[in-house]
Amino acid sequence: MHWRKDATAFVMSTRDLLAHRPVWLFSTGPLGTDAKGVSLRTTAEPKEIRGFRTAIHPRDHRVFFGALDPGRLTFAEKTLRKLPAARAMMPERDFRDWTDIEDWARSIAEELTQQDARRAEEEP
Repeated sequence: MHWRKDATAFVMSTRDLLAHRPVWLFSTGPLGTDAKGVSLRTTAEPKEIRGFRTAIHPRDHRVFFGALDPGRLTFAEKTLRKLPAARAMMPERDFRDWTDIEDWARSIAEELTQQDARRAEEEP
């Protein structure tokens, strides 16, 4: 539900620069897929994004599903996962949708290419 502290600090310390550049933000993390009638992508938006929208006006923010690799968990997370309810909330699997990720990246590249083409037409 939060961006990493170092990433948040970077955005806020460079907000004057980022506010004048085309910026897209993404977050990863929810495990699983959308439940019936509930969009994890919407409910999983990190709390910092609202402030980022005000500070730097990103063109888009997207939440992508993540992956859980038990080998990368902290001791506390491993201990928590021993509880049945926690295992259900933290399923071990890769939920990333690479087609969705690639499509989003491609749409950004297309937008930047169109922006460059418009700029080139405007130049004398």
